[in-house]
Amino acid sequence: MKILRVDMDRLKVVYQDLPEAWRLIGGRGLVAKIMNKEVPADTDPLGARSKLVVAGGALAGTMAPSLGRISVGGKSPLTLGIKEASTGGPAAQKLDKLGIRAIVVEGIPEEGKLYCLKISKDGAVLLPADEYRGMKNYKLIEELYNKHGKASAIISIGPGGERKYKAATVAFTDTLGDPSRHAGRGGLGAVMGAKGLKAIIIDDSGVPPVEIADKALFKETVKSWTETIKKDIGCEMFSTFGTPLAVDTMSLLGTMPSENYTSGRPRDYRKVSGEVIRRNVWQRGGKMHGCMPGCVVQCSIIYNDIDGKRLTSAYEYEVIGLLGTNLGIADPDAIGRMKFVCDDVGIDAIEVGSSIGVAASVGKMKMGDAESAMKLLMEIE
Repeated sequence: MKILRVDMDRLKVVYQDLPEAWRLIGGRGLVAKIMNKEVPADTDPLGARSKLVVAGGALAGTMAPSLGRISVGGKSPLTLGIKEASTGGPAAQKLDKLGIRAIVVEGIPEEGKLYCLKISKDGAVLLPADEYRGMKNYKLIEELYNKHGKASAIISIGPGGERKYKAATVAFTDTLGDPSRHAGRGGLGAVMGAKGLKAIIIDDSGVPPVEIADKALFKETVKSWTETIKKDIGCEMFSTFGTPLAVDTMSLLGTMPSENYTSGRPRDYRKVSGEVIRRNVWQRGGKMHGCMPGCVVQCSIIYNDIDGKRLTSAYEYEVIGLLGTNLGIADPDAIGRMKFVCDDVGIDAIEVGSSIGVAASVGKMKMGDAESAMKLLMEIE
């Protein structure tokens, strides 16, 4: 396995052997190892010495259920500590097939320059990307797929990352090519933007599957694991309702954010419950799906509007809590519209929802008024 080193200062890309001591380490563990070893504590999060780490798990490429998560890490411009954020999508699986455990981005390019990193069986190369400056995530992904083909997984930043917002996210495409999976919180999109890196394109076309030492034993183990997951009542409920299933439970426990955290039980929480979201998905032609190949639970929601047009993807409990009940809003469609804006701009819905909640508490918006919340959100855009 390799670590792919990307030097944005010299615009050079080098493959390095993964140290033997790290052979079984991936994700946040590998992020921590690299950051502690290579990044001094007094480093400016957006400076030249700072590093951005993207790391998959040791078994991601096997396509076994739940092993395809991916981590993004660096020094947070928000907390000034080591920050790791994980998400779904097929990126880790494709990197593993290409023999890459982690990507480490360091240095800063010439001021004002933007680049895309393309990784394939032929190697890795930095490509000029000034034409994508200021482009939002959905338009960017469309352009990159048109140019590089739809076989790729894409990691990207929107205007939020380019502007180095402390709530900027790193977006990942899901199995449908939708940039709705975000490594959020901590401002890691700002770190990626500071590196002048607009997107990473991962194309595993023509690459054979990862080698399995004992294919029969592996297949048997995965089959048993899959059967266990499918029989688990919790997993079954998430397959049906997605993570909005948690809205009722958290509200009844008194831990659902409400009106800038002044209560833990929103008055209208049943209007945004898992049952309501699921009913809308059924009636409007939405979809439950896995954000990565091999996912058995398939809790990711494509949420449509009343006309059957996609409103947003990856409609999660956290979004309902922070862009919804924490702002006194109990309209699932309004929440979906705000979630899409966050995804497109590349800003974290949780941090933004918390910030708008504070704004509402000092009169910058009317609590419970979705229109005024959207107006504030568009000022960020």
